Amino acid sequence: MTPELWRKYSEWPLAAAAAVFLVAYSIEVIDNIPDGRAIVFDIIFWATWGLFVVDYLANLILAERKGHWFTHNLHAVAILILPMLRPLRLMRLLWVVELSQRVGGRRLRGRILSYAFAIAILLVYVGALAALDAEQNQPGASITNIGDALWWAAVTLTGTGYGDFVPITLVGRLVGVGLILLDTTLGALKKLRIPPLAVGIGIYLPMSATFAVVVGAVIGHWYDKRARASRNPERAERLGTLVASGLIVGESLWGVINAGLIVGLAKDAPLGIVPEDFALAPWLGLLGFVGSIVLLYGWMLRRSAAANTN
Repeated sequence: MTPELWRKYSEWPLAAAAAVFLVAYSIEVIDNIPDGRAIVFDIIFWATWGLFVVDYLANLILAERKGHWFTHNLHAVAILILPMLRPLRLMRLLWVVELSQRVGGRRLRGRILSYAFAIAILLVYVGALAALDAEQNQPGASITNIGDALWWAAVTLTGTGYGDFVPITLVGRLVGVGLILLDTTLGALKKLRIPPLAVGIGIYLPMSATFAVVVGAVIGHWYDKRARASRNPERAERLGTLVASGLIVGESLWGVINAGLIVGLAKDAPLGIVPEDFALAPWLGLLGFVGSIVLLYGWMLRRSAAANTN
């Protein structure tokens, strides 16, 4: 038996054990099941722990340089000592699947992004469970349900902490420190980094703002693909950048003008053409927005095509 062969046959069983542990741990923590009624969960926890011990000892015994393997796999020791880390075994499975399905070009980048997103969700969820497990039964705790715990884990992992939920126990604070260090380590290894700006936008800005950001990103991605496929991609991309910059500056100037009209005319909607309760107003606005986007991007693509024929 070689180390490679052992890992080949143990990868999926250990991933299944980690998944079972995560489900059991989630039920116990979220439902706040007392110790006296958690016998079934204890059996599951000890069984999964036994599997991880067997895997650790097998890898250590089969390793040619046992000291080198031990020093380079300290995370495996942490998984044995700290039960809440066992679901992170699924991270390795995600990367194994990603590596086994290597493709080229944009498909590869898209696939890596999908797995990185799945790993980010797993990190946030496991961190939230660990914090909730440590905090929810403590007097004066602010993290008392899974929603608060998920919020805290997300803003902690991305460095956008708002301070509305903070751990009061030593274990909870250690979980927070661990999330920050894990994010920093993964970023240093160039495996995964969660952008704080994107999370901050999603958390703090209203839907009216974030929706436009998402729609703009999707449309921009589509236009960039069309531009790169044109005969003169640099001109097409430059034209798109200029138009986008003009829209941003124009929206800012329009906001200043509208604010001046509101103050000068003492009216909340000085340019309103229909009553506030007009039922079709949102749909007409959406139709106008979509029509403007179609016309604008169609004009840019035609200009680029015309430049290519000249």
